[in-house]
Amino acid sequence: MRSFIGLCLLVMSVSPGVLLVDEPEAFLHPGQARALGRWLGESAASRGIQIVIATHDRDLLLGLLEASAPVNVVRVAREGGLNRMSQLSPSQVREVWNDPVLRYSNLLQGLFHNQVVICEGDADCRFYGAALEDLAESTERRARADDVLFVPSGGKSRIASMADSLRHIKVSASVITDFDILRTKADIKGIVEAVGAAWTDQVASDFRIMAESLQSNDLWSQAKSRGIVAVPAGPPTTAVRNLLATLSSFGIHVVPMGEMEGFDRTESVHGAAWVSNALESGVHRTDQLHSFLEPILSKGTP
Repeated sequence: MRSFIGLCLLVMSVSPGVLLVDEPEAFLHPGQARALGRWLGESAASRGIQIVIATHDRDLLLGLLEASAPVNVVRVAREGGLNRMSQLSPSQVREVWNDPVLRYSNLLQGLFHNQVVICEGDADCRFYGAALEDLAESTERRARADDVLFVPSGGKSRIASMADSLRHIKVSASVITDFDILRTKADIKGIVEAVGAAWTDQVASDFRIMAESLQSNDLWSQAKSRGIVAVPAGPPTTAVRNLLATLSSFGIHVVPMGEMEGFDRTESVHGAAWVSNALESGVHRTDQLHSFLEPILSKGTP
């Protein structure tokens, strides 16, 4: 409270033109940090003060965003002997903040991690997060897993916008999504471009061969739940395997067996219920799942 009040008194009594604050959330509970951020933002707007804050705290940042002042987010990342800086402009920050699904997600926590993995829903994050943790522990790479944050997108339609926001602040973004993301070219192409990759002629060709085969044989409903095995043999199977491998190299990991529940077909339930049962039975420890997640854990390794 002394830290909180001391800073407030400085702003109220001195009202400097520019105020530099180093980690004001120190010694504050999460609720107090959020209240301080909101108060500082409102004071900056009403008193015409520019406040530059260094912080590692999501709650303080959320408080600032709740105020009326424009917020520039600058991320500083240490790479070897250099500090790399990247910016999320006020309009980009507001775009994220105005989307209720993104606003109430933990996307902004990604500022303080080296990698963010975007999944379609909370249940997916829980399952794949547990599997990545198990993979890291079994291969003695726990420190790498500790710096990976799983974020739900609330559906396929928001994956691209979340990935694009993370790219602007130089946070490495990976995506885990079900096979039916491939049903619409615009959806998967948007994600490819959002992570900073290119929709090349080869990618377009592989996509076309796969999509035309599934469409002409009316197999999309099967592909949604079964993935690759529903694709006709021959060139379509070759094309989809090449496509999934290329997408994985971009950081976009499409579930090859269709959906998360495909990792264990012995359960008849779906979603959160399936995840609870899968974790209890140890599905997250299987070699098949570990192989699927290995590119995420090793991402960025020299």
